Amino acid sequence: MQNSTSNDKQIKKSRRGLTFSFPSAGRLSVGSHYDYVIEKASRSIRIVPAEAGQYKISRKKNGKIWSSLVDLRNKEILDAVAEMEQLYVHISDDQIIVSDGKVHTGAVSKKTSPIIVFQRADLARLRMAAGLDDISAAGRILEYTQISLDEYLAESQDPLSVSTVQKDIADIYTVVSLFSGAGILDWPFAQDPKFSIRYAIDYDAAACETYRKNIGMHIVHGDIHKAFTQAGYPLDETVSDPDIIIGGPSCKPFSNANRHTRLDDHPDSDLIVQYMRIVKTLKPKVFAMENVPEVLTACGGAYFDAIKETVKECGYELGANIVQDSKVGGYTTRKRAVILGSRIGAVSFPPLELTSGIHTAGEALGKVTPEWSNYSDVTLPGADTKKRMSFVPQGGNYQDIPEEYRTNSKNRHSCTYRRLAWNEPSPTIVNWRKPPLIHPLEDRTLTVAEAKALQGLPGDFRICGTLGQKQQQVGNSVPVALGRYIKNAVLALLQKATQHQPCASMA
Repeated sequence: MQNSTSNDKQIKKSRRGLTFSFPSAGRLSVGSHYDYVIEKASRSIRIVPAEAGQYKISRKKNGKIWSSLVDLRNKEILDAVAEMEQLYVHISDDQIIVSDGKVHTGAVSKKTSPIIVFQRADLARLRMAAGLDDISAAGRILEYTQISLDEYLAESQDPLSVSTVQKDIADIYTVVSLFSGAGILDWPFAQDPKFSIRYAIDYDAAACETYRKNIGMHIVHGDIHKAFTQAGYPLDETVSDPDIIIGGPSCKPFSNANRHTRLDDHPDSDLIVQYMRIVKTLKPKVFAMENVPEVLTACGGAYFDAIKETVKECGYELGANIVQDSKVGGYTTRKRAVILGSRIGAVSFPPLELTSGIHTAGEALGKVTPEWSNYSDVTLPGADTKKRMSFVPQGGNYQDIPEEYRTNSKNRHSCTYRRLAWNEPSPTIVNWRKPPLIHPLEDRTLTVAEAKALQGLPGDFRICGTLGQKQQQVGNSVPVALGRYIKNAVLALLQKATQHQPCASMA
């Protein structure tokens, strides 16, 4: 590559990921889009301009001068930086190379081009760009990883560079996540290369650690009331104009909320107000809120009326649907209200059609092996509790326990001492230690790994914190299948608007 200007510098490692500023110049100036490729063999990261790239050069003020700022905080970058003992940055007009100072002295040697090993997200983008979906096609792409990027681009008549890949993907949609928790609603968005989550926030420190471990470093541990305010957390330019806002404000005591006649009589109502305040501030193309079904009717409909008032003021069309996890490919009977707001057209929801039938608790639990993270995280019952569990058959509950063995609890409900049925969907996963929720075949409650499986998470999704915190995080989560349903509904709205208005731009 021919470069007119270049400069090299050493930068400090950061626990956040990869962050550095540099004088604006060339094709990597403030406001320009870019993407990156991690080159494991040479322990380096190559950052290149990409017109439709997922990332955007932001800015940082140094004295009276504004400099360009690269700020990458995802897990891929964090892992790559962790492999480097020192960080050297070589900056030129058309690329930036971040390398380990022990391997390189500034720029990557032009005589020995580094070998590319694409990460999973890179392979997904390559496959989409090439229109390849089968295993043999993936194998043909993997062949490209055995040569260097420079060699491949030089030898190929139709180079499949990062920039080309990004141009071939019609849109990459930016996401802001509120009330993010452990990130399980965000997970389907994070796994889809058509979405880039730029910002997330939650008040729970352990949940934020889980989020960072599995999704990225972009989550803020903080107070939602301060988010996107003049006096609050800084509003980075990369999240000032998101395509989508997602999240589920906590509204726990709806049974009590129904006793109130006014929205402001209930403190949890403030969280919905905060969500809608941020929608009003950022004005995304689409917002998606999930919550318990009672959010549509609680306080005489006052919660939902508060949402309607904001969307009317901001020009959104609104739609709501109640969706059950097992009806969209999940393993539980959990129901959630899904509320969508759109400034780009009428709201519609994907059909609730299953192609593979209803999934069962046994299917989910059958996936769990000792290799799963959180496999040994479990609350073991005492002798008396275990005795009570022994009386309960699959699908049964506390009513199957002989009277002389029952506790004196006045708060019994159908999930108290509920034993899962192997061949049926699981009941809603809450903090399963407390009822307790019993394993279908053993006289114990569920492990964190088993609860993760019932929520639809993979084995390598690691839940962090104390045992109680881990159980609470999984119990608070939206099942993955419901998150995927929400993601698909949002994507359908965005793609429909793009198809119908190819030259339109949002105000």
